[in-house]
Amino acid sequence: MGGLRLLLSIAGPTSGGSQGAAVAKSIPAKLSRNDLLGLLDCATRSDQLLSVVPEFYGTDGLHVRYVYPVMPGREANMLNMTGPSNWVTLVLYHRDARSAALFEVGFDGPPSRRTFTLLDGANLGKDGEHWVVKNILNGGVSTWPEIVRHADQISATPLVTIPRDNVTRSKASCEFPKRGLEFMGVSPMGDKSNWKFKDGASEGIRFKQQFGPFKNTDLKRIPYARVYMNSYGPS
Repeated sequence: MGGLRLLLSIAGPTSGGSQGAAVAKSIPAKLSRNDLLGLLDCATRSDQLLSVVPEFYGTDGLHVRYVYPVMPGREANMLNMTGPSNWVTLVLYHRDARSAALFEVGFDGPPSRRTFTLLDGANLGKDGEHWVVKNILNGGVSTWPEIVRHADQISATPLVTIPRDNVTRSKASCEFPKRGLEFMGVSPMGDKSNWKFKDGASEGIRFKQQFGPFKNTDLKRIPYARVYMNSYGPS
């Protein structure tokens, strides 16, 4: 893959094999109600760079699935070194039932005052009966195959509906994204706009530079023949 393989190494080593590579095992657990509400608060705050407009993600309730705890795979080298105490991957479904926002979030601190930090994100789209990754925003934590694996795991978990009125401003600290962090986004479209979730609540993360297009010869890892790498973050 030449240049593409080199650029993907920014986000994580590419030696981990296929999307089905072995990963650390964990016993699924339920988030506490306070943690789930705090996470949804961060994901829908209008003052966050990466959040969604709640009205577009449910008229009365927010529909979510999540995997917790997420264990870093062999490719998540950055997370293995600097990871948070807790890591959850949450999908928030758009009201059109064809789109969804995937949040990978770490959280630390006492239960009464969590700090939620966005690690990665992805826009998902419905393809038949399956959810596929449309693009990812990568903060050096997960690779495209790991995001795909997390999305597949989430599809098998129970749907949780939270009334929108229950999601209020909490005491949680939201770092969406963490200040000063630079992201590398993988996109098959070559778009140069700021990175946002569909129907995002703000201007998103500032676009900086684009690399590519690159011919992708490893379609098992990234299912697009041509891709671009964009950088986003502080200027």
